[in-house]
Amino acid sequence: FSVTKNGFYYGSLETDYPSVSYLAYHLQALNIVPLFSVTKNVLPTYEAIVQLMKSTSAKTLELTSDSSNIVQLLREELARQIKEAPIVVLPQSGVDVQVDVDCPNAQFKVEDSFKICTGMAVGKLANYTVTLTARSCEALKATPNVTIRFSGFGDVVVSINPICSCPCESQQVANDTFCSQQGSNTCGLCSCNHGYASVDGGKFCGCDTTDTSCTDKGQVCSGRGSCQCGVCQCNTPSGAGTSNRRIYGNFCECDTFSCPKDGRGRVCGGLAQGACNCSTCQCNLGFQGLACDCPISEENCRAPGDTTRVCSGEGNCTCGQCSCYEGFQGDFCDVCQDRSQCAGQCSRSEVCLTCKSPQDPGCALCRGVKEVPPQTIPYTIEGTTAKQCPKQDENGCDYKYWVAVNPTVRGAVKPFYQLHVENVKSCPEKFDYIPLVLGIVFGLVLAGILLLLIWRVVVYYRDREEYKRFMKTQGDQQWAKSQNPFYQAPTSNFVNPQYGK
Repeated sequence: FSVTKNGFYYGSLETDYPSVSYLAYHLQALNIVPLFSVTKNVLPTYEAIVQLMKSTSAKTLELTSDSSNIVQLLREELARQIKEAPIVVLPQSGVDVQVDVDCPNAQFKVEDSFKICTGMAVGKLANYTVTLTARSCEALKATPNVTIRFSGFGDVVVSINPICSCPCESQQVANDTFCSQQGSNTCGLCSCNHGYASVDGGKFCGCDTTDTSCTDKGQVCSGRGSCQCGVCQCNTPSGAGTSNRRIYGNFCECDTFSCPKDGRGRVCGGLAQGACNCSTCQCNLGFQGLACDCPISEENCRAPGDTTRVCSGEGNCTCGQCSCYEGFQGDFCDVCQDRSQCAGQCSRSEVCLTCKSPQDPGCALCRGVKEVPPQTIPYTIEGTTAKQCPKQDENGCDYKYWVAVNPTVRGAVKPFYQLHVENVKSCPEKFDYIPLVLGIVFGLVLAGILLLLIWRVVVYYRDREEYKRFMKTQGDQQWAKSQNPFYQAPTSNFVNPQYGK
């Protein structure tokens, strides 16, 4: 091998094939992500090469035998690069690096001790916070630049110019009046004596830290602030997505972000539904619940086109969702599971009209019948919209009654019925059938007589015409004259043969 005693490889200067590490170094310097698109038979070889080029984020892609999928592989890998937005901080001596990330529209994962966003796409934003900590000021001088690399997207170079000492540090004044005689003045800043703290950006040392005015339940400012002159100065939340967060209270015991969250992870359902006030949600108009995630309105429980019934009349509306009675299901309780329950509310509640007590057969679900004057739609019973049902009694009189399903017992599994019966009936007028029967009988007799007379007249005229035709036939008849072949005359003529001789 072309290696010196010091371990330096110089073969790349003599051949056309540079070493893998040399190639990785220059690819990394140029921020190039190498992709090896190879067929399956040589894939293990290139996977070994990728392990040696890990700093470049290199990757192998398996080609088909005819390389027809190369475009698809490149597209998928580019999408992956965009999706994960990996970050790399080039190692530097003397500097410790910490990377935090806020992925408001994506998830994050930990890779190589750094957090990176996953599920990114074009138009989404990832906020990276990189904290550089020098191990010592002198060590920082040896590393003036720190490179932060977003693989495939470019580098950010942070230049560091440390100031390790100030000339005024040698002019320290102990117990200076500027520091309330409770600290040393160094370069205009107070270094307070034990038991005293500074205010106003590190000056004065005017606060006694032994003052217990900031202590509540054995904790100073609830552990979320500092005590300054007996008054809690609450911390200010930092980082991305904290602009609406606030810590407050006499002991920093309150905040705007520790309240219950709804199913989507929003504090108090979001600003549109409520606000967090000292760990308790204060709901906006139209919402209720611990996390203000329960709309008061029942509009979401009404089926499209059904403006009068909540949950199709077969359930209760709880937090904008239908809780169906037994035997029904669906978003609006409009799907019947048990066919015996599929009859309408009118049919199922009709038995309540004749109930005298809940112990009567079929009356277990009835909760009373009340008589009311005629009502108009919409009509409610104890705050529940009632359904109007037509009914006819044994005398044929029509009337209406209203039924409300479960008007008082919310969340019940089986429905309860409460009825209001209108006290006005529409009955048909009584009809006298005797005149109708007599009229029908008289009409039938008269019709029979008329039919008989008509038949007699028809027969008379028909016989008259037949007689006329007969007489006419007799007058027109003539008898033919002829000789009777059996007739013999009474005389006979004989010729004497001897006469004339």
